[in-house]
Amino acid sequence: MSRRLRSRFAICLGRQSLLSGGLLLVVSAGLVYGLAAAIQGVERGLLWPLVLVGLFLGWGLACSSLPAWQSAPVSLLVGGVLILLKVGQLGGAAASLVGASLGQLGQGLRGIARPGMVPPDVAPLQLAWAELAGSAGILVVRVQSWLQSLASGQPVYDPVPIALLWSVALWLAVVWACWLVWRRAQPMLAVAPAIALLATVLARVGGRASYLLPMLIAALVLKALVAHERRTGHWQQLGLRIVPRVRADTIWMA
Repeated sequence: MSRRLRSRFAICLGRQSLLSGGLLLVVSAGLVYGLAAAIQGVERGLLWPLVLVGLFLGWGLACSSLPAWQSAPVSLLVGGVLILLKVGQLGGAAASLVGASLGQLGQGLRGIARPGMVPPDVAPLQLAWAELAGSAGILVVRVQSWLQSLASGQPVYDPVPIALLWSVALWLAVVWACWLVWRRAQPMLAVAPAIALLATVLARVGGRASYLLPMLIAALVLKALVAHERRTGHWQQLGLRIVPRVRADTIWMA
């Protein structure tokens, strides 16, 4: 294992990882509550699962050996599926399809073990496919109609396309922040999209700017923490003795 990879695992699994994750959670929470308060149709219950999964996925991709050009498609794929199932309301139809598929698999295995049995009934599987296809078609029509209304200058309120749009923005901001903090150690550039997104929304709708306060505090502390860990690594290379309370003093000063 290379020295660079060992250093990455030490950062991802050490105390700094927990502190950085907690600070990124604060930044994400500010974004969730700010968007939910400012935009009608965006609910915190829909956004929080995206935040939690995005934090873990961003952490895992940053700690892995995957380069950026491979990590990006993985995050887009996982995020797209999660958003469609949770926000796009396709989860029930997808669960029915999975259950029907497992039922077909079980009947097929029993048929192999006992030749001569009645062929499995494929009607439940066909019905599940039809339900999923129908739900997906309705979702596509709603998004298409909403986009056409925006293009015509007469927007129509539809909570599902609105929630989809902001869920995508939230997902990208969270995964980007995690990946950049744990892979590149650039905290301010990492949280800048999330802060800029919420600041733009609040300025547009005239919302409460207080939602930005915990995000800015967490960003400053995160910057101090990452900078301290960089200095600690340099001190260790020089063989200098490190006082344990330096990290805590640095965070409190920030």
